Amino acid sequence: MSGTTTDAFSGTKPSSVLFVHIPKTAGTTLNRILEREYSTPASYQEPSGVGSRDGCAGVEAMTESERRRFRVFSGHFPFGVQRLLPPPVFTVTLLRDPLERVLSQYYHVARTSDHCLHRRHRAEESPHPSLTEFLSAGAVTLDNWQARVLAGPEAMALPFGACVRDVLEQAKKNLACDIALAGLTERFDETVVLLWRRLGWIMPCYLRENVGWNRRGRDEVPREALRLIWQQTQWDRELYAFAAARLEEQIARQGAAFADDLRRFRIANVRYRRLKVLIHSRPLRPLRSLLSTGHKIGLDATLRTVFGHRGPSPANISP
Repeated sequence: MSGTTTDAFSGTKPSSVLFVHIPKTAGTTLNRILEREYSTPASYQEPSGVGSRDGCAGVEAMTESERRRFRVFSGHFPFGVQRLLPPPVFTVTLLRDPLERVLSQYYHVARTSDHCLHRRHRAEESPHPSLTEFLSAGAVTLDNWQARVLAGPEAMALPFGACVRDVLEQAKKNLACDIALAGLTERFDETVVLLWRRLGWIMPCYLRENVGWNRRGRDEVPREALRLIWQQTQWDRELYAFAAARLEEQIARQGAAFADDLRRFRIANVRYRRLKVLIHSRPLRPLRSLLSTGHKIGLDATLRTVFGHRGPSPANISP
């Protein structure tokens, strides 16, 4: 069965939400938001790892009736998995400034001992490779990976250094035609507010997840490493610019009310974060336990209900 992606702000209620998670783009944070908005029984997390050519094996193995049980599908999927889902599908992804994404991936690998690239360097008696060594290792996830994922499985399977402009053009076509919302890490709040408005969520306050503690600034990056990143992200940079322009157009179509919603969301999120810290402090642990286990909607939903409200009905959003 071929799933049809709903237009981002058409007012058509999607049967399911599909999150194509590209690593190191703030996807873990968005996953937490999705998990809260859609209960665990209604959420499916694809177990296949990053870079897997068989990244949608779990979904492929399901029967049509099994797929209809879920309202949200999330994972390191290749583009095209939406065709397996009951239509209409609301497909969302996140892109990140390519330099920042590659740097984030390096520091993530450096601090994650069970990561496949970390194990590879350890086997080569180089447990802590330099950034330049890391970039020279020939890992395909460093070679225009964002464009590869959105172009599809064939592009993901290309060897290191084999990406050509056709990969970029296919990724741009897929993004424009089949991805309802391609948000940006650098505009995460705007991305979340668009989702809140479109899908009628409770105010989706969040804490940042999976943030690297060992990350250094780009001003400390060696010149040779910068050259390699620039060389290996040519198509990702063009794809990012394309997605940024599209996102800006989508925001502009929301009108003046969007800026008001964004301001309210940021105020609510600051309050949410402060109260989360307070509730997790020692004096208030009994209250945290009560809200987490004794209340029907749980701690996070309680806090978000206090600080916000549901997004407007999709029918009230201008196309």
